[in-house]
Amino acid sequence: MLHVAPPNPETSVHSQWGEEATVQWLVEFLRGKASKNFHNSVFLEFGGSKGPDNSNFFFLAENGHRVVFIEGEDKKFVELTTNLSRFPGASAVQAYVGSEKSGRNLESLLRTEGIDPLDVIGLSVDVDGDDLLLFEERGRLNPEFVIIEYNPDLPFHIPFRNPEGRNLGNSLAALGQCLEESGYFPVALTTTNVIAMNKRYSAEVQAIRLFDAFMGQRHYNFGLGYDGTLVKVASDGRDLTQEFYRGWSNSVILQPIPKFLRGFSERGIWKSRLRAVASLLQVFTLRPISGIKFVLRRIRNPNTKPMFFWRF
Repeated sequence: MLHVAPPNPETSVHSQWGEEATVQWLVEFLRGKASKNFHNSVFLEFGGSKGPDNSNFFFLAENGHRVVFIEGEDKKFVELTTNLSRFPGASAVQAYVGSEKSGRNLESLLRTEGIDPLDVIGLSVDVDGDDLLLFEERGRLNPEFVIIEYNPDLPFHIPFRNPEGRNLGNSLAALGQCLEESGYFPVALTTTNVIAMNKRYSAEVQAIRLFDAFMGQRHYNFGLGYDGTLVKVASDGRDLTQEFYRGWSNSVILQPIPKFLRGFSERGIWKSRLRAVASLLQVFTLRPISGIKFVLRRIRNPNTKPMFFWRF
């Protein structure tokens, strides 16, 4: 059994985590093996930003391959088009990929551009949300390999799927389940991407165990401690808890309860009440409307246990 070349962040040029090393291995492997004329085949990427930054396939365009990029945002599309102007085999399509019911799924968009969906042999999906939905509703596309993003901050072992239209992301378990049902098997894992091959190659290329590969990387998860602490735990069990965390989309996440109010003590009842007051102050200061709606729902629901703040 063959093993794909692992992603190598140290040699990454345009990708996030060194996916290019694995993609290059796959391209060489597929040469002469693809059922269609390899030189007429298409590599399709959407979510590759402006090309040189955070793209898994931009280096293929640099090497003369036929690559199609899909980008919906105006500014990024203009920069992407400029960056691709040097490569005759590459092109960009301005569009937002949608579900089948929207009429903007991958097959529909490609046909509009005069591209046969069956010519696509490599697909990279990174939209920070509906990645699985858009992949599942891709139409007749049946690429030889795919690269799909997952959110490593979600519990990796629980099959959580992004609610349609949101930007929460999908868990590793949900992505693995989706690939299995779609006829693909995982061959490589990076911090945020799974690289998988069509099952027609499962007798030649070694699959990886996603959970084992995930645990072997420096990942972490969040959870709530009994004292109200937002705990950050590494995959090897180390406590990475801090007072502030850097979140996705340039956000900063702070502890929900001030440090001096966390923990238990002999005067636990007073600390408990102070925690309640501090929590309410944050709720009604930062999210006043949502806070009021939450309280009203609790009051109107006769089966709800009394909340901590009306025990005073």
